[in-house]
Amino acid sequence: MPHPEDLRGQLMRLAELRSAKLHGKPTLRALARAAKRRSPTVPDSWLKGESLPRDSDALLGLIAMIRAEATQSGLLEHDVDAPGLTVKDFLQDRRWQDLFDVVWDARSEAKREAAHHQQAQAVLEARGPRESATAPADPPRPIRSWTARRLGVHPAIRGAAHIPDPANDFSLPCYVERPHDLQLRDLLIQAARPGAGPLLVVVAGTSCTGKTRTAYEALAYLPDTWQLLFPQTPATLQEALEAGAAGPGTVLWLNEAQERLSGPDGESAAAALLRRLDTRQGPFIALATLWPEKEAALRGTTTPRARDLLAQAHRVAVPDSFSRHLDRVHEASGKDGALAIALATGGTAITQTLAAGPDLVHHYENPQDARGHLGNAVISAAVDARRLGATNPIPLAFLQAAAPGYLSAAQRGNADPAAWFHDALSYAQAEVKEVAACLQPVPHPSGMGPSPDVVTVADYLQQHGSWTRGDQLPPASFWKAAAHHLTDPSDQYRLLLSAEGRLLNRQATHIALHIDADLPAGLLRTLVLARDSAGDKDGAEFLARMRASSDVLSDLARARESSGEPADAERLVREAAVHGYVIGLADLSRMRAEAGEWESAERLAREATGLGHNLALDDLARVREEAGEMESAARLYREAPAHRILPSPQRVQDENADTRFVTWNTTPANHLCAYVLLVRGRERAGDAEGAEHVARLVAADGDPFALSALALMRDAGGQAASAEKLAIEAAVHGEPSALLSLAEARARDRAWASAEYLVRQAADHRGWYPFIRLVTSLQEAGKADDAERVAREAAAHRYPFPLADLAGMREKAGQHADAERLAWELARNGDAGTLADLALSRQAAGQPAQARRLAREAAARGYPRALKELALQAEDHHLLAYGLDSDGTPSLPWTVADVISECEGE
Repeated sequence: MPHPEDLRGQLMRLAELRSAKLHGKPTLRALARAAKRRSPTVPDSWLKGESLPRDSDALLGLIAMIRAEATQSGLLEHDVDAPGLTVKDFLQDRRWQDLFDVVWDARSEAKREAAHHQQAQAVLEARGPRESATAPADPPRPIRSWTARRLGVHPAIRGAAHIPDPANDFSLPCYVERPHDLQLRDLLIQAARPGAGPLLVVVAGTSCTGKTRTAYEALAYLPDTWQLLFPQTPATLQEALEAGAAGPGTVLWLNEAQERLSGPDGESAAAALLRRLDTRQGPFIALATLWPEKEAALRGTTTPRARDLLAQAHRVAVPDSFSRHLDRVHEASGKDGALAIALATGGTAITQTLAAGPDLVHHYENPQDARGHLGNAVISAAVDARRLGATNPIPLAFLQAAAPGYLSAAQRGNADPAAWFHDALSYAQAEVKEVAACLQPVPHPSGMGPSPDVVTVADYLQQHGSWTRGDQLPPASFWKAAAHHLTDPSDQYRLLLSAEGRLLNRQATHIALHIDADLPAGLLRTLVLARDSAGDKDGAEFLARMRASSDVLSDLARARESSGEPADAERLVREAAVHGYVIGLADLSRMRAEAGEWESAERLAREATGLGHNLALDDLARVREEAGEMESAARLYREAPAHRILPSPQRVQDENADTRFVTWNTTPANHLCAYVLLVRGRERAGDAEGAEHVARLVAADGDPFALSALALMRDAGGQAASAEKLAIEAAVHGEPSALLSLAEARARDRAWASAEYLVRQAADHRGWYPFIRLVTSLQEAGKADDAERVAREAAAHRYPFPLADLAGMREKAGQHADAERLAWELARNGDAGTLADLALSRQAAGQPAQARRLAREAAARGYPRALKELALQAEDHHLLAYGLDSDGTPSLPWTVADVISECEGE
């Protein structure tokens, strides 16, 4: 899901507000007019997070119209979707302008970097290949010189190995081809032909399903003359690309691509690979492997360049099991003992068994002696570190400090202080089936051998642990060890998010005090305002000042103003203004004005104006105008240093409006309507070819709405095939609304196969959003199994919302067990939001015990919304102020000063 402080995520949140609280108002056409856009598909695309506005005036015009609708509906003082953020605050222009600036400033920087790179590349090409750069740390080598082991293929359990490695005892089982192998093979063969351009392929699958082996086997179909480049780190990947090492006839091998594309260095490497793909110099193949959850993270809002890179990729999905191809495994097992052993387990997870994944789980979960219990504690700490956000190699010092909290008092008492950690590591690093260990060494990034004093978790075990430990809160020793030993800023930030998302407020503050980097304003604001509401005034101000966050100081001032502390509020906004954040003075001025404190409001507005905020008096004038005080409003408009915000057109057109106001026209000529009328006219006149010709001309010019309109006309006239063809054509041009309308019509007619086909076509151009409507129609028609099948298909493609909606529908229908089953399915795959929704539904239905149970489960998985809402309803201000302790019980009162003392005493 998008980061809550990202513009894309906030637009989707705005869509939810418009849908849930404003009942779909204003209409998309009205929003298009407000944003001065011809087509309603433009604001629709923004609100779905599919594209971003490129003009802040257009964005603020859209916000203004939604704010007007919220005002008319009396919703400004309501919460948006969580306690603490009102609709009025959510729709502030300043807030949206800041979000817009963050996104487009970053994109402008990316463009500047690209321009600099092009200039550098031109210089390098002018110098010639020998002068262009020093040899990369990881140079390309002939493709046939690479072994499976060197490329990261998992070794297998030992049987009668089909492919022995003569250099050592590394062995591979006989390879059993499946349909995805043919898909990958065809892609590589086509990409290797002379004249072909660059190609990026992502081989995606869960742990130990054979992703790397699939990619390795496909290399056999590339020419022997090709080279293979395997950078080990983001830095060496970027270095190799910028040195021109990935020339034509090269495979760029990105096994476990998240290790090279994550974090700031990964973003730089992704940008370099994007530039290489954009050169169109081929043939060149970038071949990556990814877990689905890692792929989803890279497609998220915090990694825009990796997201753009993956958007160009051809995706090959590796199935989790051999359930449809066991006959092939049986056939091959006659000559391969390893396959025979895997079949003997009785399951279809052949590759996982071969890589000893299930045996690793058994080794971890079933310790037999004291040494095993010590090892279990160390492994659990490592698994928790990974699942809560630590992506870098795990320091042994962290494991040694964290593990005691996972042991009972008796186990700690019986342990040898001098030898316990050595014993624990020997268990955790013992090879299972002589193939893999729970904790594994991390290859040295540049030299030979393992990196010292760090380990990583076996990927299959990590995936399993993320599911089985998803509801577990780590002990206090984990958080203290994390604060001291997991020192990468990106890891610390993710761990802080995990703590805050589980209501572990004290632990989150502990980590925040150790982070050696700026915190996102939204997260810092949450911590600061929580401390302030708990009465820890000094602690709240300490946190805000520690990060020199002037906007958070301003937010703290607003909270103080709301709680009746005006002197404190003015002190804090002036402190923020000293550091350059003058908006706080203007915000406080507006708050005073809305409370009728006009003299104080004008004083603060003039103070903000004197410090360079040219809109402060304009904002105050608008408040007076809305209050009907036209004379005062006109005076302030004249006094303001800039007139960028004018009175509303409605007031200008009022015959009683002050004639000194300047009129302005926001209604542009709508050429699109004329085109639609022309297309419809030709269609009604029987000129079908002419109608299509005009519609296609308009679509080629950037607005396919006429094609959609024509498709719907054809469908209404009984020309279903032609309608579907035109609707698909419109969707290709970015306008899938006709496809969705046709799909809904087919669903109403119970033509389910046709409806599903059209929804899939729409999904190709709008993600998996259209599946929500189909799932709803199937469920309402009583086709529960089909609804669940389609929802699961969307979930498998990282779009869980249809399954979440289906759980909600079944809950409303009284099918509580079914609803909870679907919610738990989502929770096990990392999305516990539906558990929180069910908790609130059960509370509203008068089932408080069930509501508390589900709310606690959701909070333990990082979704505290329901638990906070139940606390608000019960007026449990203690829980909201102090959060939970590491054992899940309400924390005792604490202050930031207490946490600082703990840090100093450690």
